[in-house]
Amino acid sequence: MGRDRTLARWVLIGLVAAVAVALALLPSDSGQLTGIVIVVDGDFSTVDSFEVLSDGNRLVFELAPDGEFDFPPSHLREHLRTGEPVAVEYDRVDGVLMAIRVSDAG
Repeated sequence: MGRDRTLARWVLIGLVAAVAVALALLPSDSGQLTGIVIVVDGDFSTVDSFEVLSDGNRLVFELAPDGEFDFPPSHLREHLRTGEPVAVEYDRVDGVLMAIRVSDAG
């Protein structure tokens, strides 16, 4: 039985370490980044969310209702098409990354 407890303890330690690493890799509660738009969700005239590749990380953003955008959100499709980078300032709200400012970074 001692061997089972030791194994269970190591499994628990491994799980705690994995969660700690995963949390460390998540963006903080607010910040800014520059990256390439790789997904835009929504119809032709609206954007529900968009995904950015930045420093090897894929991050999904929703648009903050009171955000400041240098262009209409539908312009993100042009960035998707051309690969021109965007700058995103964000806040994390209830676990969701909310873009509070989006601008051309190129």
